[in-house]
Amino acid sequence: MSGDSSGSNGTRYDGLHALTFEDSGIKAIPSEKQPQLVLSWLSDVIGELKKYDRTTLTGDHQRFVATELGFLIDFIVKSKEEKEQLTTKAIRTAIAKTYEIIYSANASTELYETTNKLLAHVNAGKSDKYTELKQ
Repeated sequence: MSGDSSGSNGTRYDGLHALTFEDSGIKAIPSEKQPQLVLSWLSDVIGELKKYDRTTLTGDHQRFVATELGFLIDFIVKSKEEKEQLTTKAIRTAIAKTYEIIYSANASTELYETTNKLLAHVNAGKSDKYTELKQ
């Protein structure tokens, strides 16, 4: 979503500069248009990743995209009113497809770290649900 061509650590990523996710840009637009922007961003990510194959998709690329997807998921989790709009089947499928592409190469460490982060989101939601039931 940004024209910046460097990752958060200053590393340059050729061809991946358009993949930077910025939640401030999404927050600035009306909530009914946010799902379209998220889906468009995910489509751009998938399109760019399909240009790479198993040998050219490096660990740095994978970590960069996984980090940006993490920002997206954090944004969705924190969005209370728009959460239903941002968790449509199309968006969930696009997120899953993106993870499938970046982890189709051998990336067991990154996959493990991402799985743990996603499980933390799932478990946090469960504890909130049970806390509400007890009250």
